[in-house]
Amino acid sequence: MSKCHPEPWRRHASPRRDDPRRACCAQQSRLRNAAEALAAYDISALPVIGGIGQRIGVVIDRDIGVCGMVQGRSEETNISEINSDHIGTVSTRADLETCCDRLERPQ
Repeated sequence: MSKCHPEPWRRHASPRRDDPRRACCAQQSRLRNAAEALAAYDISALPVIGGIGQRIGVVIDRDIGVCGMVQGRSEETNISEINSDHIGTVSTRADLETCCDRLERPQ
């Protein structure tokens, strides 16, 4: 697996030429920076990386639009302020019904 870049918006001129699977953001990244990365890579989800480089969540365009801006958050708000503390997962072997059940659990 290739290493992700916690701040893809600070990379060189043409981020679309790079592999979007390498895009990610740090917990302390700002909403504005995450939005810029989503736009630059033309993607809708960005993994959130913790202090020791492990994936601890995902920020999606909805997080930024609905939870961030619509609720009156500044574009300088940290990603960690809008992300949920609860992260749900399923096994790669899970069937569709299990996945749907997991998504329907209260957050």
